[in-house]
Amino acid sequence: MDWSYLFKHWIGTIFISPFVFDLFYVFNQNINGLVDVYPITIIFSLIFSTPTHVIYGFLYYFLEKKNVNLKLSKIILVLFYAFGIIISFTLIYGINEIELISAYLFTSIFFGLSFKLKR
Repeated sequence: MDWSYLFKHWIGTIFISPFVFDLFYVFNQNINGLVDVYPITIIFSLIFSTPTHVIYGFLYYFLEKKNVNLKLSKIILVLFYAFGIIISFTLIYGINEIELISAYLFTSIFFGLSFKLKR
């Protein structure tokens, strides 16, 4: 499989999610969000997502070695990534930050399904 999928999924999620999160706040009449502190948000996103991405990379490698069907591999990868986001944010922020979890989750699923997974 093409490893660029892994990096596009990761970078797309990290760089676009703060904007999606701010959209939630625009609809809630509160405009101050993550874009105001965008560089710090990106740095913390990279740091906090590293454990999930390391395991994601091993899963990606495993699926490639086992010659798992590309459609099934994509579903497994997107679901794993989604669970990784939920677990990471819940451990760091608790369940009270549902808007934050939702923004990253939505963006991750969108990019995971949008990018093409190739051999």
